[in-house]
Amino acid sequence: MGMRQRFLVLIFLVLVLFPLTSLSQDFGYKGAAFGGAGYGRFAEDEGLLGTGLTYRAGAEWRFSRRGALEGELYGIHFTRKDYFRVNGDTQFVLANALFYFSRSNIQPYLKGGIGLHSSRYSFSWPSSSSTLYDRSTSGVAVGFGAGVKVFVNRRWSVNPDFRIIGAEGLYSLFGYFSVCAGYHW
Repeated sequence: MGMRQRFLVLIFLVLVLFPLTSLSQDFGYKGAAFGGAGYGRFAEDEGLLGTGLTYRAGAEWRFSRRGALEGELYGIHFTRKDYFRVNGDTQFVLANALFYFSRSNIQPYLKGGIGLHSSRYSFSWPSSSSTLYDRSTSGVAVGFGAGVKVFVNRRWSVNPDFRIIGAEGLYSLFGYFSVCAGYHW
């Protein structure tokens, strides 16, 4: 079984088995802190520049039954090795608004936000270690996404999340899938 299949089986188990442990609990909370990792793609107007591992960390404040505000730090280290070798890093700081469809132990949501990004990447030939071209940019970023919080118990949740982020100055689109653990109070 490959890495991708194992990851999908893990996600399936999280979404099916963990909710059974918390069917009768109230899942209202005011604050949360979360962190996790995932997989992302970095694309520019010329096409895909690379894929790689992502990280996320942040905090959330729930101000109503269905609404929340979130601040998050997100980053990706991406690579590509074919005709050109591309190696780079991008970081985002985003403020998001979330809309929850439920307060049960499974809480699907939509999110949208705005923030800043900083990107740096380089191109080189696969057979050479010398850099042909370096690019560094920063600017405004806008993101949209969806996910689901699955509560393991009253305080802890697992949060699969999909996101697309567009960034000024790069003509780029960042898509990623991540899984976070969250602590709620």
